Order: sequence, then C-alpha cells, then structure tokens
Amino acid sequence: VSVLSPILDIPLPDAVIIDYLHVTLLGHGKALISNLYYTLKPIHRLEVDNRLKRQNFPHYFNRKMRPISNFGFVKATEIKNILFYGLLPIFQLYLPIEKLSHLALFVCFTRLLHAESIFGSKTSNVAHDLFQHFYHDHDEYYCGLQNLVLHLHTHFKTMYNNHGALSNIGCFGQEDLIGSIGSNHHGTRYYGELITYYYNIDFSLHNKPTKTKAIIEKIDLVNDAVDKYHDLYAQLCDCEQLHKCFNIYRRFIIKDRMFHSLMYNKRGKSVSYFIQYSFDQRHYYFGTI
Repeated sequence: VSVLSPILDIPLPDAVIIDYLHVTLLGHGKALISNLYYTLKPIHRLEVDNRLKRQNFPHYFNRKMRPISNFGFVKATEIKNILFYGLLPIFQLYLPIEKLSHLALFVCFTRLLHAESIFGSKTSNVAHDLFQHFYHDHDEYYCGLQNLVLHLHTHFKTMYNNHGALSNIGCFGQEDLIGSIGSNHHGTRYYGELITYYYNIDFSLHNKPTKTKAIIEKIDLVNDAVDKYHDLYAQLCDCEQLHKCFNIYRRFIIKDRMFHSLMYNKRGKSVSYFIQYSFDQRHYYFGTI
C-alpha cells in the first residue's frame, strides 16, 4: 500500500498510468540488456554487436536493432526489437541455461502485455505469474537493479486489465501525435484546434467499416521454382499434388500487409519465410513469401 493512498481519492496504481515506454523499454529493459552485455568477454561483446547489426527485418519494421555498445542514443523501438526478437536467440550462445531461462520470463511477460491478448482473459494472469517468478529470483542474477522501476512492473496486470495493451498507452501515441503536429501544422497558433481536427479525421477513418473480398492475395506467381522445394514439401504434406497446393510468389498480401520474397528484385533487405496456411481446418497450403 502506498504512503500516498490516504490523500488520494483514487488509490494507486489505478490513479496513474505507468509509462511502459520509459519504465520497461528505456528503463528496466535497457538496464537489463546492458548488464548482460557487460558481463560478457570483450570478444563476445563484439560478436553480439555484429549479430544485432547484421540482422535483417521485414520491410515494415521502421527501425532495426542498434549495437548495445552504442546505447547512448537508443530509441525505445530499438530496445523493443532487441527484447522481442534478438535478445534470447543471440544471448543463448553465451549465457548459462539458468540465467537465460530467467531472462526469458521477463521477455515473455513483456511480450504478452505488449499487444493483443494471446490467452484471452487469462493473458494478464499468465504474464503476472511469469513476472512474479522473475521478480522473486531477480537478485540472484542481477546486482543493483532491484529498484522502483522494477517494482512498478508488478502493477502492469492491473493497468492491462484497466486500459488494455501496453503498446496503446503511455508515450508512444503522444510522441507520434506531437511529431505529426510539428510536421503538419499551419501557422503558429490554434494548436488545440489542429489536434482536435486530426483526431476527428483518425476517428472517422477507424470507425469507417471496411470489407475485403479475400484475406490472402497472391501476386507474381512463379512456377519454375516449385521443384526446388520438392523434398521439403514431401516432409510437410502427403497429398502428392505438389503443383496444386504448393505455390511460390514474388509478393504476397495477407490481411492488407505485403511481404516480399527473395525472388522480388525490389525487396531491399526484407527477408523471406516458408509458410503453411489454410483456408479451413482440413486443407493446407504451402508457399514462400
């Protein structure tokens, strides 16, 4: 119970929204990554930085992963990418399994609360249990990081239940809005009216019902490369109809998001995936996107 509770009409943490961007990403997440990094040997630090720097992402990622040695001006989005996509795969090469498993508790806890619910109404409970295990053994693996910032994560369950996913609250949206206003404003007055105007446009666009005829759209079908994947296809499907359920495309759209394959010359540095998808629960299709 907070010492401020007697003077507040709404008790903490319901009275204040904890800023996920600064508490988790630029707070404990950044401190955790730096602590792990500087416990490694110098040669291993160089390897970690090179792996982070060379990692390719799909084209819709606005920022990549910054080398940990260059964390002076790191962005929260870059910390998020390291935490979600690079930390465990890379550090599993250097950390003992017990410490890596303990680190995975925090990564999974943050990932569960970051976006839409994965386990339905149980998502916040699962995440909270993971963090309690992480919190309980925290001082066995880290020294000097048991502070208020770490403690604030115990209230994320309440905040998630009250306000939804962490990525939708805090400073992310406000910083985007401030940047948008700063780039698109006209004149030097009436900023309040401009903010209201842009909000009305956003609400109108998001509330407008949209209908799509197809969830999956194929672009640039390629038939000459099917035989290269014959052995892989044989391991995944036993229908023996390779040319009917196996297709390769240079570009692919799933739920209005386009993916570029390695065969697409204008893809830049985006990466390709071999996927299995289905239109129902009985018929599966395979493809490279």
